[in-house]
Amino acid sequence: MRTELKTKLIMTIKVFCLCYGGMSGLVQLLVIFNIAPNFVAKLGALGFIYLLVPSLIASLLYHYIRHYIYRPLVDITICQFNRTIIYLPLYVAQHNGFFKSEGLNVKIISGHGDDSTWEKVKCCQASFGISDPTIMLDEINNKGKVIASILSRVALWGITAKSIPPMKDMKELSGKTIAVYKSPSTSYMLLNKIISDNKLGRRITVKEINVGTEISALKDPNIDIVFVTEPIATLAEYNGGHRVISLSKYFGDMLFTGLFVTDKYINENPEIVQKVVNAFEKSLNHIHSNSVRTLESAITEFKDSPKYTVEYSVFKLLLEGIIPEDTTVHENSWTNCLHVRKPFNASSYNFSDYVDNSYALKAANNFSKSKPN
Repeated sequence: MRTELKTKLIMTIKVFCLCYGGMSGLVQLLVIFNIAPNFVAKLGALGFIYLLVPSLIASLLYHYIRHYIYRPLVDITICQFNRTIIYLPLYVAQHNGFFKSEGLNVKIISGHGDDSTWEKVKCCQASFGISDPTIMLDEINNKGKVIASILSRVALWGITAKSIPPMKDMKELSGKTIAVYKSPSTSYMLLNKIISDNKLGRRITVKEINVGTEISALKDPNIDIVFVTEPIATLAEYNGGHRVISLSKYFGDMLFTGLFVTDKYINENPEIVQKVVNAFEKSLNHIHSNSVRTLESAITEFKDSPKYTVEYSVFKLLLEGIIPEDTTVHENSWTNCLHVRKPFNASSYNFSDYVDNSYALKAANNFSKSKPN
């Protein structure tokens, strides 16, 4: 609506400019070719100025609005792993116009997998990707950078439909059958890390499942616990399940989801990269400073989901510190992520080689909570 009003305003001023410009131009022609001298004489110098000055003002106003107020939006595509409420910063930025305030028209698509999300970015089907960023670590020909933190803790919970009490020690998983998303998913790698840390070896049975089959797995009598994200975790609770494990509490600070882009795109479009990070910084500030409007945005964006699942999902994401305070990627968060994805050679992936915080730091400086958005 605001864009339409701006367009109409510009057209009105343009017509105004053309009318007065045409009139003053006509008078100038009359003077030059000595046509209708009586009319020109009657008009006089003052009348000529009355015609010329508004034309100049309208012209200047038109160019000011055209170049400084109204800016054509730049089309970009962001590919997410999947449409899920845990990517709340993305939807809040879209719903509240933070992308448009940066001059961007954002199209959101889904990759339906970490590897396929990176593939779409690498093949230029999307400009930016949102998923587990370590999926691009072994890329040789088209390297990328993580430029913002989207989720700084693990957004996964262990849910069961059986009478298993909440676990205080991961060794209690011994003898259980755990369902996780298929390898090389993040949930699969996280479970492997838990098994390794607690020396559980073959005392755990791992069942790999597809996205969308979580509730069916929960009802399977041969499965004890299912690792799921929101809003599936909340939905499962309302259908008789309960949480026995919080992976965010177990793993602590860890870059669970990042915003990434290819080096080539950064080199060619640094201004757009900055604008995208700015929008996410605004979104994170909004989420942490205005919970009521954040809930309204989430409910609107996920209007096909039960309202209670959306509300409680947002509550859990905020309660467990999963949504970061700002877009900066912290080195310990990156290192913890590598220890899950690359447990045997994590130290070979230097932070500065794969993370570019320059855009996040600039955005944080410009849009910190102490400053108005």
